[in-house]
Amino acid sequence: MYILTKIIILAIVQGIAEFLPISSSGHLEVISEALDEFAKYDLDSGLDSLTVSVVLHLGTLMSLLVFYWRTLLDIVLKLRFKLAFLLILASIPAALAGVLLHDFFEDNLSNLWIIGCMFILTAFLLIASQKFSRRKADSEESTESPQTIDSNASTETLVEELSSISWGQALVIGLFQMFAILPGLSRSGSTIAGGLFSGLKQNVAANFSFLMAIPVIGGAGLLELIKLLKRHQTIPATELSIGFLVSFIVGLFALYWVINWIKKGKLNWFAYWLFLMAAFSFCLAML
Repeated sequence: MYILTKIIILAIVQGIAEFLPISSSGHLEVISEALDEFAKYDLDSGLDSLTVSVVLHLGTLMSLLVFYWRTLLDIVLKLRFKLAFLLILASIPAALAGVLLHDFFEDNLSNLWIIGCMFILTAFLLIASQKFSRRKADSEESTESPQTIDSNASTETLVEELSSISWGQALVIGLFQMFAILPGLSRSGSTIAGGLFSGLKQNVAANFSFLMAIPVIGGAGLLELIKLLKRHQTIPATELSIGFLVSFIVGLFALYWVINWIKKGKLNWFAYWLFLMAAFSFCLAML
């Protein structure tokens, strides 16, 4: 019962934090550590954090596939080769970093000091990129209201805007994503910030960030899933299935929510939460 309770809590955290620019991996580790410390859910004997993390990430991957199904279908049926290659190009740096730094990542996955520092770095990235985007908009004397980034509303327009991204801009976003394999450094926050720094509009940067998460989460999840299938699993499939379902449902709602929030130009507001979580991480690390 304790294992199921903890998995459900972590699934909710994963579903919310995966798409908000606050780092789902960092929050999973901090919340998991807090539960062990304060709620006395000392479940190391029956709860493999890597296994749970993989399953919950696959749940949020399903959220992306459901939310963007029309866009993905448009890319496939209309042979949008440029956009497909842009997404692949932006995913290459993270894939290389994942292979080269895999051991470092696993060794420091639970390091609360590193997580706290990466929370702070993410916060500064959000603040700096938001200010840069606003200055750029002011210099261009833009009078257009923010565009919606609801992928189900205007798929054709969305795909055309994404296809207008240059190869250089895609590579810059990919490089920002490369560093986001560190726990506490938000993938969505880093890639959206990279898009803004490269000159993209906020709606385009956000959409591209969420779409490029599909091959990254899918690829990483598949590799880890293969490893998990080769070893003895201590967590019942029922608990893992419930965690997958919860992260999927919560992630889907979180996507709709964060998209409307970004549309209002409040990306930097998440920085305040990250500063708070950084302080909490440091306090937890000293216990």
